[in-house]
Amino acid sequence: MLHTINVLKKICAALFFAVIFVCCAGGPEAASTDTGSGQQAETANAVDLGLQIEDVPEGALLSFKNIPADTEMIFINIYKDEIAPVQWSDAFAVILGPKLDELKVTKHLIFPFAEKDQPYTISLDVERYNGIDSAREAVKFQTQNGNIITNNIELLLNDEQTGVRLSAEPVFSLPVEFEARKYEYILLFFPGDGSSVSSGIYSGNELSCSFSPELLNHIRENSPEMRGTFPAYAAAVCNINYNGVSWMLKIAQTEDFELKL
Repeated sequence: MLHTINVLKKICAALFFAVIFVCCAGGPEAASTDTGSGQQAETANAVDLGLQIEDVPEGALLSFKNIPADTEMIFINIYKDEIAPVQWSDAFAVILGPKLDELKVTKHLIFPFAEKDQPYTISLDVERYNGIDSAREAVKFQTQNGNIITNNIELLLNDEQTGVRLSAEPVFSLPVEFEARKYEYILLFFPGDGSSVSSGIYSGNELSCSFSPELLNHIRENSPEMRGTFPAYAAAVCNINYNGVSWMLKIAQTEDFELKL
C-alpha cells in the first residue's frame, strides 16, 4: 500500500501531477521495523543505507552511511508519528540527478520542516539501476528546530462536496522558495478492501479547486468495478525548494466525507 502511494508520488514528481491514479494493494510496510530515534532500521531484503538522524539548527539532518553506486533515485516519505500506509505522507521528496550525485558524496541531507517535539517516522525507497526492488527502512526521529508553518490553515470542502478551498496561504517561520507550481490537491478514497485510491486534482497556484467530472469519469473508466459511495478526503500540498530538493509538504486536509462514483 505504502509503495503504491509512493509510485504515484514518483509520477507526480516527474509529470507535475498530471491527473493520474493508482490503487494500493499489498503492504511492504509490514517488513519494516522502527528502532528508535537516530537508530538504524533493518528491513528484510533491504539495502543497508545506515540512515541516522540528528537535530541541527536547520531541522533534521539525515546521514547515510552507505548509498550504493547504482542507486538511481531515493524517495523520502515522512509521517507525523507513525507510518500510515494508505494515507498521504506529511512530507515527500525524490532525490535524483545531480542532487543524488552530490548526496552520494556528502552523505548528508536536511529535512527543514520538522515541528518542535513532533515525533516523525521516515521511510525510504531506493530505486537502483540493476532492477532490484525498492529497499525500505524506517527510522523515528524528533527535533527541536525547523522552519514551521505559523498560521492555522484549513482545507474546506464546499457544501456540494465537489471542491475544496484553502482558508489561507501558509506562512512559514523562515523564508521559503516555492516551486513554480505552488500547490497540489489530492483526492484519496477507500474502496473498503484495505486499499486506497489517490488522484491528483490540480497543480498550480490557486487556493481552491473542484473535483471535475472528467476526473471522476477517469476513475470510473479505469476502475469500472468502483461504483457506489466511498469514504474519502482531500489533501493540500505545497511544493518548496530547499537546497535543490523539491519537498512536497502536506499543509492541510479535509475531514472525511462520502465520495459518490
